[in-house]
Amino acid sequence: MGMIIRVAFNNNNWSGKCKNADRDRRLFKCREEVVDVRYKVDKNGNCLAGCWESALCKNYVWYSTKGNFDKNRAKGRVFFVFPHPKKVLYGGGCQKLKGLRGTRYILRNLNHYHQRNGLRTCPQNIC
Repeated sequence: MGMIIRVAFNNNNWSGKCKNADRDRRLFKCREEVVDVRYKVDKNGNCLAGCWESALCKNYVWYSTKGNFDKNRAKGRVFFVFPHPKKVLYGGGCQKLKGLRGTRYILRNLNHYHQRNGLRTCPQNIC
């Protein structure tokens, strides 16, 4: 069974801290503190907050804040979606689950895909 995980938007391809975080309206979840990342930007607009989204395509790990993940649900593909300021969910990427270690999903390479493809496609080697 696949899983859907809602994430905050990351304008650096989920591979680093966000750029122009003070001007990008898609980062509203961070700016409005919907997610607790301790939002802060430097004088150039670069994000200084600590979020899992900024390393999703580097470390390939997603954490649980509520304890261990359910081993029965930890199978198949994981789909990541993020909200647009207009309250629409966009597909951010999908991947297969590689393993489970306590409070961490160990993920295979996260593959981004354009929202027009919805959750049906999962291109390879983009991230």
